[in-house]
Amino acid sequence: MHYKIQAAVGILFFLSLAFVLSSDKRNIQVRYIISGLIFQFIIAVLVLKVKVFQHIFSSLNQAIVALQQSTEQGTSFVFGYLGGGPTPFDVPSDLMAHKFILVFQALPLMVVASALSSLLFYWKVIPIVIKSISKVLEKTLGIGGALGLGSASSVFFGMDVTPLLIKPHLKHMTRSELFSLITCGMATVASAVMLVYVQILKPLFPDSGYILGHIISASLINVPSALIISRMMLPQLGHNTGGHLTQGEKVSGFMDAITKGVNDGVNILISIAAMLLVLTSLVYLANQILGAILPEVYGAKLTLQSIFGYIFSPFMWFMGIPWSEVNLAGGLMGTKLVLNELFAYKEFVVNASSLSDHSKLIMLYGLCGFANFGSVGITIGALGTLVPERHAEVVSLGLKSLVSGTIATCLTATIIGLLN
Repeated sequence: MHYKIQAAVGILFFLSLAFVLSSDKRNIQVRYIISGLIFQFIIAVLVLKVKVFQHIFSSLNQAIVALQQSTEQGTSFVFGYLGGGPTPFDVPSDLMAHKFILVFQALPLMVVASALSSLLFYWKVIPIVIKSISKVLEKTLGIGGALGLGSASSVFFGMDVTPLLIKPHLKHMTRSELFSLITCGMATVASAVMLVYVQILKPLFPDSGYILGHIISASLINVPSALIISRMMLPQLGHNTGGHLTQGEKVSGFMDAITKGVNDGVNILISIAAMLLVLTSLVYLANQILGAILPEVYGAKLTLQSIFGYIFSPFMWFMGIPWSEVNLAGGLMGTKLVLNELFAYKEFVVNASSLSDHSKLIMLYGLCGFANFGSVGITIGALGTLVPERHAEVVSLGLKSLVSGTIATCLTATIIGLLN
């Protein structure tokens, strides 16, 4: 029972942190904060407590397996045994675990998922869902149509694609709305990478539907969480900006939609693979330097991950994680911030035996978001290109949105910790 009290205090802590960081405390609209929290709790209760929704998420397992198998057929055909096909030589059983190659077997899922997303958008399935979510957000949180559509779109698309869907309205959005839009991008994840998380987390949670259900849930809950935190840190002044959804790039048919989705997916795959390669190298180099110039702590060399682990430890306790596990959990959050959530989830799987089941679920939610330093650069580049006249404003909001996006995901994880 004590962890529930711990998490309840944590909710107040993260809201207080946003309040302290607010640039205009007098204009914070408390009723929308309360509405947003209620909205978050409703989604979390449905996912964690209502069996119908649990069965729905579990049934996703068959669809995921079919998609993974279909993708494996493609990767096997193109990459051979590197892509998951049979090897032309015998592999000892103790080496089978090393047969998995991220760039050839997991990341291609993003290309397939991107193509499907583009096709579903063309068939008006995703726009209907986005508009439905947007209407709920507008009614419960008092936001405008442009921000409603942008924040709802972030559940499906990354921070580089979402602004395209409301491009005509970007130059008219208030500073607060722009900040909220960026924060939603930081706090959510794109549908194209969700299946990659499933692949990575499968050794920890064998039921793929269970993993995907919670990842979708995390992205959904993080939207009102991001709107709450961002509108506390930078309250809305003036009128809300209305809006409508646009296609982004026009497509002439379903094959054109698939082709566009494939091209987008390939760009994402190349970007992520290159980012993983470079960041791994740079972090390793930084850790080598830190180990050479800083003294050991408790008999171990300091690394970027361990430093952020110490910094994030108190925050992990407020999320409902036992004190004996906060260092490890803090290190995972540090990895997510410095590198990205893919690295963090991989470390999560490796070190999961040191975490309780309660903490595992909290971290599954806490790590689910794009809030990292690399995403700040992506956001500045994307929005700076779409609205060059607001480039300086976007730059000034970049690091602030990294903080707000991180607090938003922590708040969501804390709610899960309270209900779990």
